[in-house]
Amino acid sequence: MIGYELDPAFWGRGLMTEAVRAVVACGHQQFKLNRIEAWTLPGNPASDRVLEKSGFRYEGTARQRAYFKGSFHDFRMFARIVGDPIDS
Repeated sequence: MIGYELDPAFWGRGLMTEAVRAVVACGHQQFKLNRIEAWTLPGNPASDRVLEKSGFRYEGTARQRAYFKGSFHDFRMFARIVGDPIDS
């Protein structure tokens, strides 16, 4: 499972896509992981796109998966398997 957060001052520069791709490469090549998972909150299409550009596929929404900031939240679940293509 990977997670990330970036200061809004740095959004839109491709930094997170570059970082996620590096983590994916390390996970699959160095640690020999077959599957890597990540989640986003609904309403965050930019974060969804970071994952999709890094070869993750949307697998579904886990309803009210976690409680934080005073309420339950849905999670959009993504995963990639070794060998899944990465968008160019």
